[in-house]
Amino acid sequence: MKKKIFCLTIVVFLSAALSACKQEEAAGEVINQLYGTESEMEKSEIEFPGQAVGTKDGVYVMNEVRNNGIFYLDSDTGAVTETGREQEGEFFINAAVVSEEEGDDALYASVLSADQETIYFRKLSKENQWETITGVDVAREEWRYLGSGFFVDRDETFYLAAGKHISCISSQGKIVSEYKLDGEACRFLEGENGTIECVMISEEGIVLYELSKTKAKKRWSLSCQSRSIFPIDSSDDTILCFACGDTILFVERMSGRLCAQADCLQSGISLVDCFYGSYDDKEERIRLYGKSKADCLSVVMLKKQEEGEAVQRIPITYGTPSLNPFIQERISEFNKNNKEYYITAKVYGGGSWESINAGAEQIYADIVGGEGPDIIDLHETGSVSYTDYVRNGCLLELSEYLEQSECSDDIFQSVIDTFREDDGALYRLTPHFSVSGMVLAPVYEDFGNDWKVDRFFELLEKNSKTQEAVCNSSAYDILNLLFVGLRNELIDTEKREAYFETEEFVRLLTLCKEYGKENQSREESEAWLFERWELMDKYSYLRYVRTHGREYQICGYPTYNSSAFLVREETDVCGINAMSEYKDGAWEFLKTLLDSSYQENESAGGYSSYLPIRVSAWEKLCESAKQESVRINNSEPLFMTDNEIQIVNQILNQGSLAAVENVDYEIYDILQEESAAYFLGGCTAEETAHVIQSRVEIILNE
Repeated sequence: MKKKIFCLTIVVFLSAALSACKQEEAAGEVINQLYGTESEMEKSEIEFPGQAVGTKDGVYVMNEVRNNGIFYLDSDTGAVTETGREQEGEFFINAAVVSEEEGDDALYASVLSADQETIYFRKLSKENQWETITGVDVAREEWRYLGSGFFVDRDETFYLAAGKHISCISSQGKIVSEYKLDGEACRFLEGENGTIECVMISEEGIVLYELSKTKAKKRWSLSCQSRSIFPIDSSDDTILCFACGDTILFVERMSGRLCAQADCLQSGISLVDCFYGSYDDKEERIRLYGKSKADCLSVVMLKKQEEGEAVQRIPITYGTPSLNPFIQERISEFNKNNKEYYITAKVYGGGSWESINAGAEQIYADIVGGEGPDIIDLHETGSVSYTDYVRNGCLLELSEYLEQSECSDDIFQSVIDTFREDDGALYRLTPHFSVSGMVLAPVYEDFGNDWKVDRFFELLEKNSKTQEAVCNSSAYDILNLLFVGLRNELIDTEKREAYFETEEFVRLLTLCKEYGKENQSREESEAWLFERWELMDKYSYLRYVRTHGREYQICGYPTYNSSAFLVREETDVCGINAMSEYKDGAWEFLKTLLDSSYQENESAGGYSSYLPIRVSAWEKLCESAKQESVRINNSEPLFMTDNEIQIVNQILNQGSLAAVENVDYEIYDILQEESAAYFLGGCTAEETAHVIQSRVEIILNE
């Protein structure tokens, strides 16, 4: 009897760099296929979808919220029906579908008890009621996690996954076998002879194991370049399908050979929020299920395109060591709409956090060698500094492009200007940014006038006598804070010069030692003497009102002669390869990062919203902050006032701004190590400045 292939639907993040999609021992040609979007729909009846399992006629979707049940979506009619719900306090954890001999599909679920100590295995009856088959005490914490992994064979033997561990449980609730595999479970399969197979995602990539009663045997492995993989059910029992990053892989089940692949991004299809799919080999269609921006179930139908149907477009490469999901979505949108160009994302080094530095170095090496991508991710540059790119002429000057764009008059010019070089050249586009400065205790607010390093130490001296506010800063804390403002005066990365061995820095070390204190505890009601202030979204200003009151003033970081607010580019900063053959095409994509749809998206710039570079987008966010409240640390609902918005806008439009240049973390380590010796009395300030100068110069010239 033929068995249908069923799968878990969890997204597994790879923890190590994996090489480009290729079989360990390649056999046969890999066919590149192209799929286009045939239809899209959103099912608002199914909110917060988190897991799905397929039947021959539709899909069961599990909700992420307790007591919200499992829903069935009919693939042909689009009708949604709800199954029986859990008992009060219980929680659906996993679902699995089994094809019975009568041809019907039976739904099973693993359910966590209200006291979270038991996993029940239940089957949905034809009367839409859940029937308990057996239960087992929770033996591993992961069994309590939604989408942890679950499978039921035709004999009603249950398989639970917990990371690398697979437990086989009889219909009487006894653990009969346990396996420890390499990686995390992605899907289970049952062969015609009853053999159980388990697909794992490991450092090797995709690995298939055969499970016997006593041990697991590795059958094959397929390496692939991605940080996320989810399975796609296939109507062809001989083919396994996976979504690997933004590529769909078609793999021979017996051998593990990669026989075909489809680049979804090229067709304008993003898999960022997808978690399950199904493939019909006869109709050559793929259904992708995911979560929409409205947190409802989204379904996208893809249809295979013949070579003649595909629109011939020019490829533009976006190079990054770690693909930002927001950039990924913009690439998808660009490829869906642009008729002349399409973007391919090339992830260097495998995409894992551990490989970012190696990937960034490879991008730089390729660009210097004339083989680099057209567009460069300038946020994740690893040990390669932005200055390295500029010094070696790697980046295209963008001023003319920006001036000719439709939104040129709607840009925070003061912010853009901070990222220009001394000669006015602009080599990086910063769609989102953040700003940081300082807030002084209200009693010392007047010290913010004529704010600079000398004035800062006057503040410390006065407070050391009056103790009107709590100085919770050690000598190194003070030094580190001052270094934030002084770093551009102390280090010139372009000239590869440092300026620590000066009278000013020696005096600064001396005063830090004099006024620094060991950390003290303070009551919540007491004000800090000073603290760092960060503007990262429309509510950032309100995060400081508890200790500083409403409509408080903000200072820049003190420098030797004045002060400056520091501006930092955020996760979507990028540039164009000066040697790109398709510079205009690359700019066509960069322009989409300035579109109002992207700029007004509050989560577009990164994992927190950050500030949009377009003035109109920021103004809309500010208006919403006046109408929509926020609670901070259990406060009463807070709204931004017109005066508070004006305070922030004055900084953005008229404040003294300076770009934060990347400083090697080794320099921070040097500063901490050498100043610590001085603060403990082991050497003089002059000796400390000399050693810091020498060590930093070595780093700058490496």
